[in-house]
Amino acid sequence: MKAFLTDRQAWLLAVIAYLDIDIFYQNSSYKQKRLKYLFDVMKYYLEKGNEIDYNGGFTQWEFLEAAKEIAKDEILNKLMFTDYKNDNKQNEYDIDFTGFVAIALKDDFGNCVITIRGSEGANQAEVEGFETFLGKEGLGDFLTVDWTKGNVRFLSGKSVQFQPLLDFVKKNKAEFGKKTFLTGHSQGAANAVYACAYFDEMQAKVFDGTGCAQLLDKKQRQRLKQSDVVNYVLNGDLIGSLLFHSEKTVYIAPISDKKICYKSNDKKTAFPLILDTEKLQYAFYFHYLQAIKFDEKGNVIPSQPGKWAKEFSKISKIICILNLATNNKFGYQLYHDIDAFIDFKIAQDYTQKLQQHKNTTPQEWITKDKLWKRAYQNSKKRKLSQKEATPYSILEKDKKQRQLFLKEQSDFLWQTIQKELEEQKQNIVKKVCSFGALSVISNVLCHNKVSKKEENFMLIAKISAFIYDTFLKENPKKGFMYLNTVFSFPNLDLDTFVKEQQKNGTLQTILNYHQDT
Repeated sequence: MKAFLTDRQAWLLAVIAYLDIDIFYQNSSYKQKRLKYLFDVMKYYLEKGNEIDYNGGFTQWEFLEAAKEIAKDEILNKLMFTDYKNDNKQNEYDIDFTGFVAIALKDDFGNCVITIRGSEGANQAEVEGFETFLGKEGLGDFLTVDWTKGNVRFLSGKSVQFQPLLDFVKKNKAEFGKKTFLTGHSQGAANAVYACAYFDEMQAKVFDGTGCAQLLDKKQRQRLKQSDVVNYVLNGDLIGSLLFHSEKTVYIAPISDKKICYKSNDKKTAFPLILDTEKLQYAFYFHYLQAIKFDEKGNVIPSQPGKWAKEFSKISKIICILNLATNNKFGYQLYHDIDAFIDFKIAQDYTQKLQQHKNTTPQEWITKDKLWKRAYQNSKKRKLSQKEATPYSILEKDKKQRQLFLKEQSDFLWQTIQKELEEQKQNIVKKVCSFGALSVISNVLCHNKVSKKEENFMLIAKISAFIYDTFLKENPKKGFMYLNTVFSFPNLDLDTFVKEQQKNGTLQTILNYHQDT
């Protein structure tokens, strides 16, 4: 079933996902209002002396231009608002928020469109209390809930936005026989693809979304492959190149001119988008929606992935496999440390609030104090154990189901990356080793004796065999010591190992001689 929106139309809707539409329509009055009138409403809002927040790399004038183009589009201007969810932190007393934001629309024929917001920076950093970090502005942009409990969790499968995402899509998707179309940018794109893996007959055109296939089971990956879902990734973008993709992923060309963008609504913050795929320092410019090139019919221009997009794609896959092979050591440590920092900040803020109000007891403060107290108590209670932070905790109660899922997932991840690595073995050894990825993997594995009882034993064996064959084979003694450290070969000496390895291959030799001790 062909998608009923063009690439440009999907792009325009991905842009307006960064708007807080409730500032234009009070008390849910946006419902049943057509997109045709959004431009007029926004223009009136600005003429009253109000300001529209800079968000997603767009100034208020760029938002206005997007709304103007929508108003002139004969398909988009007929869409009506049906639902809107903004689960950002609204004030200093709001502690139960996920950062998930989405808009639902419907046409006159019952087809539905859902556009999902990507990660936010400075505006949410300020609300969440991270406008400065380590004395510097900008660093705190990456400590908002979008990043700490959303983006980084794509390594471990525990994003706080997944449940509100699925709830919102389930509530607003079209009835049987009608079409449901999703779009979004960055984290919004990744979330849209994740939702398409859960529901049948979904369509999507998204932009620069990180891969989520590592979080899915075989049936969900197959659903993505068979659905009309495409992820457009700019040829120099690193974010959209990361991890594993089961959806159709198309690398596209950027604009040719150095477009001027801004860091805020203040036009003094202008800077050119330098789009050079060979230079890593300009890679983030490719993540701007403004960098995408369209032809006269509103279609993107297919391209080939750039140098750094390819390299970061491979490295992220290796890290993901290592994370799974070591029972989520990377994912656990990363978000455990982030959570610990945020818990400390909550507790610190609570102490400061009590100090400020210690001599006053108005009823309003008592009510708000309860919220802060609850946040403080939660921060003290919440001590994630390694088990709690294990990926895919939803499967932990059913051990058989979990083991089947992990085996399936391990096979998928390994087959995907093995093909890539084998095709470019000579290049990948130099390039990946220059980042230390394989060295890190071997060091981590050497610190963990592996048992056949471990759910990911076969995955670890395949990784170790690949490391040996890639850069330890030239030194059999060193290679044998590495494998013997990770596994256990009590009845195998170096000479016998070399003969067996040459006869049966590295992986089969590991399987034949490994014994639990």
